[in-house]
Amino acid sequence: MRTLVKSLTFFLLASGSLLALVPGITSVQNPASNIVTGLPNYGIASGSIFVIYGSQLGPSSLAQAQTLPFTTTLAGTSVKVIADSISYDAPVIYTLSSQIAAIMPSGARPGPATVTVTYNGFVGGAFSTTIVANNFGISTLNQSGNGGAVVTYPTSSFPFYGIVGPANSAVPGNTYTIWGTGLGAAANGNTDTNVSVFASVGPQVHVFVGGIDANVSYFGRSPGAGPGLDQINFTVPSGLTGCNVSLIVTTAGSPGTISNSTTIPVASGGGTCSDTFAIPASTWSPLLSLSGGANLSFFQIALVSATTYQSNQPTTNTGSTVIADFRHYTESQLSSQYSTAFAPAVSLGSCAITTTYPSNGSATPTLNYTALDAGQNVNFNSFSGAVYPLGKQPTGVYEIAASTFFGAGTYKMTDGAGGTGVGNIGQVSMVIPTFPTWTNQSSFANADVTRANGLTLTWSGGTAVDGSYMDIRGSAPFGITNKGTIAFECAAPVSADQFTVPASILSLLPVTNVGTLQLSEYIQTLSTIPGMDLGVISVVNTSSTTLNWN
Repeated sequence: MRTLVKSLTFFLLASGSLLALVPGITSVQNPASNIVTGLPNYGIASGSIFVIYGSQLGPSSLAQAQTLPFTTTLAGTSVKVIADSISYDAPVIYTLSSQIAAIMPSGARPGPATVTVTYNGFVGGAFSTTIVANNFGISTLNQSGNGGAVVTYPTSSFPFYGIVGPANSAVPGNTYTIWGTGLGAAANGNTDTNVSVFASVGPQVHVFVGGIDANVSYFGRSPGAGPGLDQINFTVPSGLTGCNVSLIVTTAGSPGTISNSTTIPVASGGGTCSDTFAIPASTWSPLLSLSGGANLSFFQIALVSATTYQSNQPTTNTGSTVIADFRHYTESQLSSQYSTAFAPAVSLGSCAITTTYPSNGSATPTLNYTALDAGQNVNFNSFSGAVYPLGKQPTGVYEIAASTFFGAGTYKMTDGAGGTGVGNIGQVSMVIPTFPTWTNQSSFANADVTRANGLTLTWSGGTAVDGSYMDIRGSAPFGITNKGTIAFECAAPVSADQFTVPASILSLLPVTNVGTLQLSEYIQTLSTIPGMDLGVISVVNTSSTTLNWN
């Protein structure tokens, strides 16, 4: 009996060890767009680069194909794709324990498919995916699939290209190259394994910059590069400006596809971009030249009116949040912030998508600045004489959430003696104006919105204030458990009195009956604060409602 117990114990331990060596796939994605299964524009295009994420997929150290042609086995790793009951071996670009990059075989027919990884003789379970004829993903600078796109232009010296960025903006009328993968199956002399040649791939594409259909002069594989790498050459339309002008690629066909949502900085003379409602470049440049970095302060009043529905019965909650935030940025930290921390995700007239993927933990965010101590409390003083102490939070921010909805008037921020990092700031004035009214809000309240029709919001009234704009946002959850969120943001001039969110943006949201829509006016002004190199004051008024995205 004792021998049997020992044998069973050994068998269970050995089985556990063997299971630990079996490849396990958690996700299959386009590495440029990073769109996950279940979202409307998910799909791996035939002939495109795709990435497999998981565990025990390959060696502990990166093994990368050093020469062309690519082979279907690399460092003991192979990938098999089964589509329409036909098995294909995928050429492998690199392999690592946590991920593999490969080429989706051009011969694989569109439709449901499975992907299986074999490593050192251990065969993993099949992972379900979807193959499509084409689904271009735009590479992004932060590699997330959102934000600034990887867009380049030719230069006369090594490395013979430049990258468009906030300090090196695209110029209207000039031609640039978008990089990514997913135009379609290899054709016209291209293959899945060898060097690419100059040839169009897939059906006609459209590049929309700031919502304008740009001229496209080439779309296809990148000549001289490895398989699957695509490029699109386009000309930036005239009349555009801003640090985050929307950039989207659509593909013709039945059905057509829409890329991930990205942005590009545009300026009439190139150089540093700027938005009329953000910190102007003329203010920003001197900060970047400061030796040792800069101290910045941020004060914000956020007024919120949110309507939710339970059993078709509306409930409206109102309140105000007041924030005081004091930061020190090093020179390197400061140089990366211009178009991210101090401006919205989009420029006027544009829309962009942001994606928050499910997380398995609640890790403390890493701050890219040092919080400055301004004392125990910073006080928010109402014109009526009421004083609201803002308590210091663990992140160093001073904040209060009040049920009071602060009305129009002039308010002041004070901090007494200050603290070790910030002295007495005196009295910082903050003005709440009369805000515009969202005139068609009731038509969206708990309503069914057809994404393919676009969506127009209207507003009227309010006081014209410099540095203001209207911000339109909507969101939808995705995933069964531990949900992520897909959200869009658009920016429009207050004087426009209306804005239409295009169907190309709304179609990226999943169908849901727990969506949200909100309209805000943002006002951002600069102020001189003792001890600070820059003071930013923001006032925002937000109205929101729940609805159904169909």
